[in-house]
Amino acid sequence: MPKTYLTKEMRLRENFAAWVYGQMRVNGKTQQNVSKMLGLTQQGLSLKLKRQSFSFDDVCTLMEYFQPDEKTILQLVGADEWDTRG
Repeated sequence: MPKTYLTKEMRLRENFAAWVYGQMRVNGKTQQNVSKMLGLTQQGLSLKLKRQSFSFDDVCTLMEYFQPDEKTILQLVGADEWDTRG
């Protein structure tokens, strides 16, 4: 997994929960599977998904679990809007 760093200006996009739902569906995982991997209850994961309240550790664990490509990671954290050349 590529290294990704979040600055104060970079925030998780609102569609992160939708991406997690999509990854669960594509990979045949349930909220119970994912919540167990995160060390949460199913209800705890459901609340995080509804409230978009993922910690940095949660995000890193989910990225490692689902292994998105670098472009997807940059889109999810909003880094695709930041150009370091200018």
